[in-house]
Amino acid sequence: MPLNIAWEKFRNFKFELLAPENVKSVAWIDGTPARVGSTAKITYAGDVVWTIRVTEVSERYHTIAYELLEANPAIHVTSMQTELKLIRVSDDDTTFLSWTTEFSNDVDAIIISD
Repeated sequence: MPLNIAWEKFRNFKFELLAPENVKSVAWIDGTPARVGSTAKITYAGDVVWTIRVTEVSERYHTIAYELLEANPAIHVTSMQTELKLIRVSDDDTTFLSWTTEFSNDVDAIIISD
């Protein structure tokens, strides 16, 4: 998928369109997509629900970031910060996704491998 098409979906947190087998829905609780400080509930396959807060949206670097506020079922980690960055692949006009997650020091191997 070309970067401009992928970015439009990512910056608006349309994860259910990008990975429908993994993400059921994204519902905004407070604020709107692409706005720092907005909160949303992401429902994944298996009815796992995460509440996140947007911490960064960068048009220049094609980056979005969020922090996990709550997970149901609960995960046992104090803090989780995630950054998703889109990078254009010039050979074939596709998009590479770089996904980085930082955890607090109380994380265990099960959470990291998930």
